[in-house]
Amino acid sequence: MSTARPARVVPQLPVLLVLLVIAGGVAWLQFGDGTGDGGVNNAMSYGAAILSLAIYVLWFLLGSHQRVGVRVTGLLVGLALVGGAFFLVRVEGWSGSMIPYLRWAWEPERESRLPTAATIPGAGEPSIDLVTTGPLDFPGFLGPDRSAAVRGVTLERDWDAQPPQLEWTVACGSGWSGFAVVNGVAITHEQRRGQQVVVARAVADGAELWRYASPGMYQLQLAGDGPRATPFVHAGRVYAHDALGRLTCLDGRDGSLVWEHDLRAMYGMGKELEEKLVQFGRSPSPIVHDGRVLIAAGGDPDGKQAGLVAFDAETGELAWEGPPRQLSHASPNVVEIAGRTQVVVTNEDTVSGHDPSDGTLLWEHPWDGTTSASANNSQPTLVGNDRILVSKGYGQGSKLLRITADESGAFTAEELWANRRALRTKFTNPVVHEGHAYALSDGILSCVDLATGDRVWRDGRYGHGQVLLAGAGAAAVLLVLSEEGELLMVEPSPSAENSVLGRVQALEGRTWNTIALYGDRVVVRNAEEAACWRLAVVER
Repeated sequence: MSTARPARVVPQLPVLLVLLVIAGGVAWLQFGDGTGDGGVNNAMSYGAAILSLAIYVLWFLLGSHQRVGVRVTGLLVGLALVGGAFFLVRVEGWSGSMIPYLRWAWEPERESRLPTAATIPGAGEPSIDLVTTGPLDFPGFLGPDRSAAVRGVTLERDWDAQPPQLEWTVACGSGWSGFAVVNGVAITHEQRRGQQVVVARAVADGAELWRYASPGMYQLQLAGDGPRATPFVHAGRVYAHDALGRLTCLDGRDGSLVWEHDLRAMYGMGKELEEKLVQFGRSPSPIVHDGRVLIAAGGDPDGKQAGLVAFDAETGELAWEGPPRQLSHASPNVVEIAGRTQVVVTNEDTVSGHDPSDGTLLWEHPWDGTTSASANNSQPTLVGNDRILVSKGYGQGSKLLRITADESGAFTAEELWANRRALRTKFTNPVVHEGHAYALSDGILSCVDLATGDRVWRDGRYGHGQVLLAGAGAAAVLLVLSEEGELLMVEPSPSAENSVLGRVQALEGRTWNTIALYGDRVVVRNAEEAACWRLAVVER
C-alpha cells in the first residue's frame, strides 16, 4: 500500500523575516538620519512595497498550504482589483514628495475647459501700458530684485478681523510659471491644447487682454506639463522662455512678436539630447539688465555650450556668450556683491559670478547637481554685501559662500559653512530676514541662523510650495503658498516657531508656482486655475 507524499510547504517564518527586513529598510528611509530626499525615499518605499507584495504573492501561490482553489481565487480577485483600479483611476501627476494625484478616469482633461490657444492680439489701447511702471510693480520671477521679498508693502497681520477677499478666479492652462505684474497687468505662461501661450490678464477682474501662442508641448507626468519660467516685463516688452527653450520678446501692448530665439537649436540640443540632459523642461526665467536679456542656455556637452547668454533687448541680436556650462533649473540674477555688479547663476554643478558687460567668469564654486536628476532649482541668494547662500533639495542642503576680491581685482569664493540638514529647497527658494533664512525645507517650514548655518526651528508641513517676504523690519510677514494651494501668513522670527497669523485656501490642486504680490493684491496660480486675493494693508 503506497502513501502519497505530502506537498512541500515553504515555511512561513523565512518569508516573514524577509518582509521584516524590507519594512525596516523602509522605516530607515522615512525616519533615518534626515539627510535624504523625501521624494526619493518615498519612491524607494514604493519599490519596497511592490517587492514585498510580490514575495508574499509568490509564497501564497507556490509555498503556502492553502488549497489550489483558494490560491487561484485569491489570484483572480487580486488581478481584478488591480485591473479595476487602472480602468477607474488615472494618475494626474505627482507631488514634490512623490505622492500621486489621482482622478477618476472619466473626468475630462483640464485643458478642454480652456479657449483655443490661437494667438489673439490685444487692441493696443493705452490702457494696456507696460511702459509706465511704479513702486508696487512685480516685474518678474521672485519680485523686483529676484529675492522673493517685497519690502514696500506692509500687510495687516490680523486676518480674523480683516480676512483676505477673493477678487477673481479663472481656469488656466498647465505649467509652473508664476505671474509678473506691472501697471495693473498680470502676465504668465501656460500650455493650452498643444501650444505654449503667454497670457496677459487685467489684475482688476482677471479678464484676458491678449495672448501669444507658439507651437509645441512639454509633457512629463512626473514633473507636470507646460512652461516653467516666469515672464519678465521691461520697458513695455515681455520676455518669456518656454519649456522647449524658445526665448520670445513680445510687445506688451498687444502681445505681438518682436523677436525670438530657439536656444535648443542655437546650442545643438536636439529633442533626444534635450530629454536626456534637461528632462524636467527648461525653467530659467529671463532678466533684463543694462539693455540686455540674460538667460541660461546650456547646450551639447560635446558641441556648443554657454552657461549664460545675453541678447540685445531691443533687437534680439546676440551680445555675448559666457563660458560653456550646462544649465540648471535656476535663473540668473544681477546683484551688487564684493563691490561689483555681477550676474550670479546656479549652473548644473557649480554656482558662478560673471561680468554683466561681456559674461566673463569672475568666480566659481562647486555645487553638485545633475539637471536631469538631482537638479539645482533654487536661486543663489544675496546675504549682506559679500555673501551668497545656495540651497537645494535631494538631500544636499545649503552652503554660505563669501565672495572677496584681492588688490588685483581677482575674486575668490570661500565656503563659510555647509549643512545638509538645513534649507533643502527642492522647488522653492529661501528668503533672508534679519540674519536668518526662511524656507520650505523638504516641505517643512524652517528657520536657519545665517551666521552659523544651524537650524533654529523646523515646523509646519506645507509641502513643496513657495514663500515670499512682505514688508520690512518688525512689520515683515512671510507669505507661504502650500503645495495644496493654501495661503498662510507666518511670523518670520527665530523665536516664533511656525507662528501662523492667518490662512485661506487660495487655490485647489497641486501648486508649485511662485507668489506675486502687487500692492494689496496676491496673484497666484497653479496648473489648473489662477486667482487674485486682496489683502488688507497698513495705511501710511
